[in-house]
Amino acid sequence: MILKKNDFYNNLSIRHKLGFCYLIIGLINSAFISMYFYNTMKESLIERTLNQLSSIKTLKKEWITDYLNNQKKELHYFSTQSETQNNFDEIYTEFLRNGSKSLNYKSLDSSVKNSIDVFKLHHKYLNIWFISKNGEIFYTSKSNMYRNKNIFKDSSFSNEFVTNCKKGLENMVIFDCEKILQNDTISYVFVASPIYKNKEIKGVILAKINPLEIQNILSQHTGMGNTGESYLVDTRNKMRSKSRFIMPSQKAIIVNTLASKKSLALVEGNEIIKDYRNIDVLSSYTYLKIDNLKWALISEIDLGEAMMPINKLKNQMIWVVILSLFLIVGTTIYFSDKIINSISKLNAEIKNLLLGKNPINRLSVENNDEIGEMNQNINALFDRLNDTAKFAQEIGKGNFDASYLPASEEDKMGNSLVDMKDKLVALTRIIAQENKKKTLSIIQGQENERRRISMELHDGVAQMLVALRFKTQELEIPSSDILELKTRIDAVLQEIKRISINLMPNVLWDVGLEAAIKTLVKHNNIPVEVFFEDTNMTSHLPNEVKFSIYRIIQEALNNIAKHAKASLITINFSCIKNKLLMEITDNGIGFDIQMIKNKDWILKDGIRNMKDRTQIINGNFSIKSVENFGTTILIEIPLTKI
Repeated sequence: MILKKNDFYNNLSIRHKLGFCYLIIGLINSAFISMYFYNTMKESLIERTLNQLSSIKTLKKEWITDYLNNQKKELHYFSTQSETQNNFDEIYTEFLRNGSKSLNYKSLDSSVKNSIDVFKLHHKYLNIWFISKNGEIFYTSKSNMYRNKNIFKDSSFSNEFVTNCKKGLENMVIFDCEKILQNDTISYVFVASPIYKNKEIKGVILAKINPLEIQNILSQHTGMGNTGESYLVDTRNKMRSKSRFIMPSQKAIIVNTLASKKSLALVEGNEIIKDYRNIDVLSSYTYLKIDNLKWALISEIDLGEAMMPINKLKNQMIWVVILSLFLIVGTTIYFSDKIINSISKLNAEIKNLLLGKNPINRLSVENNDEIGEMNQNINALFDRLNDTAKFAQEIGKGNFDASYLPASEEDKMGNSLVDMKDKLVALTRIIAQENKKKTLSIIQGQENERRRISMELHDGVAQMLVALRFKTQELEIPSSDILELKTRIDAVLQEIKRISINLMPNVLWDVGLEAAIKTLVKHNNIPVEVFFEDTNMTSHLPNEVKFSIYRIIQEALNNIAKHAKASLITINFSCIKNKLLMEITDNGIGFDIQMIKNKDWILKDGIRNMKDRTQIINGNFSIKSVENFGTTILIEIPLTKI
């Protein structure tokens, strides 16, 4: 027998399936969570360590900068003292006359040595040199081989040293000198200050800075662990401070790392790189520049030491994962027995479902075991009953847009529901059309009858009253009685005219809706303001629409006059997006719309009449009212359906 790829799993017992699934899921989840937290904590630890290194680097940069600037400031102060200037001038004069071996020179050397040594020791300089403006080194606080030499004429001096000394004749300057003589191997840091007397430059004082002072700043390892260090690198990639790991030798340590290259290129940053020992480190680097001194300042700590806490946590996580897997397997075995015992209960629920009782939640597991078989039956019945029930509910609510697809041609219930919906839709349309025709016919009959009565009043009764009025002139009665009779006849004529206009205004036929409305409001007891957005906006409307609008306004004015106690009525016509909008507003006492809906008031009949007339012309009717704040009626008539 050839098995499919999933036959092995599908033919397992439920207990084995649960154990296998939970073991795999637990392993995946544990591994994922462990890796996620490990990587997150690793990144956080690296970021925190780099920030700490950056703070240390910034602090040491400030300390070194302050130290060098202070050395520069102190030497400048020393060179501007009159005592220093006099000593410089006297020693140089004696040097020119008799040289540095004369008794007078030695006497001067002894007399100034104390003050110079005090200054040198106080500020921890290694040596103080006096150099004339012509380049002669005529005095050093510490005797050495450079005394009596001329740096401008002696070719054994390095060009770098000579150039910086010349700059010192003009301005204060700190410079890093790789070598004084051409064959030197030791680098120095000098501070140079010009010396004047009587505003005339005499030469330069050169102070050699003690590198141990800078090293003491760099050697402070607080917060840097066992492998952290800070060091300086010059523009020739030579380490200018002591290494914590490499013993001192005659050869300088060459630092050709990414940190030194970037910092000397004026880039400041934090990252993981290889250091000068080719070991992975967390490095924070920056550029340090004071006058002609250009260094890279780098603070680093071994990546291995920084990662020790997270590596320890990783080992703990491995044990937690192993213990979790054992717990998952044991729990699965325990609960699988309970799941198997519940299968018989689920079969009973399936029978209830087939009998038409409420279905249980849809199941998503599909296998060839007992649960898979039950799921298939439950899902089939659930889908059928749920869709059928929803469709029937929508039809019951009158939502004939609801869709339903029968399971097959043999699905009698589904096909019956679809047929019933189609018949209900057709019947509803027929009833609506018949109701509309019936209502429209009734209204047209009413309008025709009103027009007939209006014409009879105007052409019959009114003409008879006019004739009667003229006939009164032939009566032989007192003129006061004739005048009273004429007045009463005129009042009757005016009332007939008003009734005739209310029944059917001829101006609506002769001139149009706008003129008819203006005529209607003239005879209203409450002032009415009428506004048309366009003077010809109603001219193209069919007669039945004009009649409906006229009757709606007439009904609204009657309601307002009877119930609103208003002092002003506003009627506004406008067009928005192919809709004719008519808004009737009064400033009367208003009313509670809910009460109108619940009670059979006369006002309710008036509102219903306006609403019916609006629906006949395919319009929308709405009314808003607040007690003591007036009422607004809004009619929307779609022009596209007219």
